[in-house]
Amino acid sequence: MPAILFVDDDEEILTLGKLFLEGSGTMTVDIVTSATMAIEKLSRGKYDAILSDYHMPVMNGIELLHRVRDEFGDIPFILFTCDDAQEILTEALESGVNYCIVKSPEPKHQFMTLGYLLRHLIRLRQSRDKQKKPKVHEQ
Repeated sequence: MPAILFVDDDEEILTLGKLFLEGSGTMTVDIVTSATMAIEKLSRGKYDAILSDYHMPVMNGIELLHRVRDEFGDIPFILFTCDDAQEILTEALESGVNYCIVKSPEPKHQFMTLGYLLRHLIRLRQSRDKQKKPKVHEQ
């Protein structure tokens, strides 16, 4: 089952997200309240995708994305933010985020959509990784 790392400084959002995303029975979700904690988790374990808030103390979501790309490669990354400022969304896309989703007041629908996007991104990465593996010819 795919493992998701969900990063947000709002514990209520983390709890709701974990509940809805794991409720589908198709993924497990680890939650952390800071980008620093996310880096620690990534150093100790393997995650198939990251869902991160933008506004967090110490390191924002785009700064986390840069660290992830530099240290852990191209793990699918969704920026999940309450800020729909064009500058932030543009910076995120230019930084290599896979998707930017603006938080809505309707969490059930929002997390259903996020679950679909996470599963889709993970399948795309797995498919791409399979195509990259060299084929071994038997003699």
